[in-house]
Amino acid sequence: MIRHIRDNAGITIFSNNVYAALEMGQAGFKHHLIGGEFQPHSNSLAGRFAIENLSQVYANKAILGVDGVSLHHGCTVPSNLEAEVIKHMIERTRGKIFIVADSSKWGVVANFQIATIDQIDKLITDEELDPAATEALTASSVECLIASARSIKA
Repeated sequence: MIRHIRDNAGITIFSNNVYAALEMGQAGFKHHLIGGEFQPHSNSLAGRFAIENLSQVYANKAILGVDGVSLHHGCTVPSNLEAEVIKHMIERTRGKIFIVADSSKWGVVANFQIATIDQIDKLITDEELDPAATEALTASSVECLIASARSIKA
């Protein structure tokens, strides 16, 4: 997602993902790495310090990656520390919640729920998402946005 934001977008990004911060390196918009305990399995920052920093921020929208999406279990991640940070960001978002998950994450349930299906507004996924999944999500008021592999820069 970071690679597709225009340099002149006029936005500020707060992230707990170290890889995303490196991707933003020379971008023409403001970005903040929120800090916290490094989580090597996901290249992210989490824990109390991250939550304290996020407590100073209200977002207009949140774009969040997850490890699993299920109608019954919602959006899930494998780490409790990361789940706490993501849930806190959702609570502090005044606008829409976007979930980014490729089709391989559909039906997967990781250990910790960060949101129920009714808490999310849009799912950004790939062309391989099962049409039945798209129908079920749409019936649950979740808009599915398909990111074409052709539109992704190398």
